[in-house]
Amino acid sequence: MGEEAIQYERGLTFEKVWAALMETRANDERRAQEFERKMQESAQEFDRRAREFERGMQELKLSMQDTDKQMKETDKKIGRLGNRLGELIEKLLVPNTLAKFKAMGYTFDKISSNVTIEDKHDKTLAEIDFMLENGECALIGEVKLRPNEYDVQDHIERMKKIRTYSDKRGDTRKFIGAIAGAIFRDNVKQCAQAAGFYVVTASGENVNIEPSSKGWKPKTEWA
Repeated sequence: MGEEAIQYERGLTFEKVWAALMETRANDERRAQEFERKMQESAQEFDRRAREFERGMQELKLSMQDTDKQMKETDKKIGRLGNRLGELIEKLLVPNTLAKFKAMGYTFDKISSNVTIEDKHDKTLAEIDFMLENGECALIGEVKLRPNEYDVQDHIERMKKIRTYSDKRGDTRKFIGAIAGAIFRDNVKQCAQAAGFYVVTASGENVNIEPSSKGWKPKTEWA
């Protein structure tokens, strides 16, 4: 055993040790180069993704600008639709409704449309689409293209506000309500009539008021 160990130690020369060190150094350099290459690739990939992200953000910005432009155009169209609805109220619905109510025994002598009620601080309390008046009674009308149950509830609240406002001003007239529309579902009609409102339906130049039965009476108390 001792002789074999001596021979092994004698075989480990300086040249072999140096070669081993050089090989280790070469391996370290290769690993360093590989690490640097991967870092460069990662940096390039990061830069590529950053450019893609920036390009995507620019496209999103342009898309949002286009959407904003479309929304503004839609708002304009809605505004024009609202104006046309106002014209419908003034030119068609109100005069015909007045004639219909006169035939039912109401003697209204004043017609108003697009009325805004404000308090002493110029705060809007209620907006009225059309109003028919005389010295004893006023009919407050709300107009929707397609009325729903929420519109009925809104009109109830509107009638209460108008009643409170009028009481403070010493206006003791009775107030009745009506909801007018072009398209009325049966359940909405029932909801409106149950709330004490007349239902006014407009089709072309014809205006119908429901209910027309003598047993039904409109609500006049809005506490």
